[in-house]
Parts: sequence; structure tokens; C-alpha cells
Amino acid sequence: MAAERGPRWPRRRRARVRQRACDCHAGDLMACSGRMAAGVDRGGPTSTLRRMELHIPLAHAGKLAAAASRRGVSVEALAREALERAVEYEDWFLREVETGLAEVDAGQTLTHEAVGERMAKKLAEHDARR
Repeated sequence: MAAERGPRWPRRRRARVRQRACDCHAGDLMACSGRMAAGVDRGGPTSTLRRMELHIPLAHAGKLAAAASRRGVSVEALAREALERAVEYEDWFLREVETGLAEVDAGQTLTHEAVGERMAKKLAEHDARR
């Protein structure tokens, strides 16, 4: 009688750039949310997301692989870093928009003429330094 085996867990695979375009959104990187690993939720403030598959157009995949090779890092590491920078930028941008809207609500605005005067002053300062 053969010994009973426990559950077989899938082996971890190294990240590879698939050399095909995304099928789900005609290669649109921003529209494709990716497919989640089995048993993982789809995000939110208390997400337990462990892995995500992201489909990118071939042109981007080639550029990503070339950039990773030049830097001497894995494609996965470079993609993770780029995604992190993009999310951080998005957060910063939204905070700046909120700050600007709060200034408008507080009446801290400039007239068209005041903006023109500031620009003329800055250009004059710039020309004087040349």
C-alpha cells in the first residue's frame, strides 16, 4: 500500500515577462487589473493580496526586460519598483489637488493680471542671471 501524500502545493515560479499582449483589454496596461491568485481577495484597506498577474503590451515588456538587464536586476524587481513609484506619485498628486482645492475654497486665488505680473517678474529675474 502506497503512503498517502499530503496536499501538493504549487512550486513558486520565477517571474517572467510573457511575450504576448494582454488578451483581456487589447493590451491596455491601465485597464487590466490582473488576475488574482487563488483564494486571495481583490483588494481594499485590509487586503491580503499576495500575488497579482499583470498583462502588459509587448513593447512595454521588451523595454522592461532591457531596462532590468541594464540595471542588473530582475524584471520582477524593476516592475515592482516602477509600480511602487507610480502609486506614490498618484498619492502625492491627489494630495496636491486636495491642497489646491482647499486653497480655492479659502479664497486664496490670484487674478489673471497677478499671475501675469508674477510671470513677468520671474522671466526678468531669469534673464538678469544670464
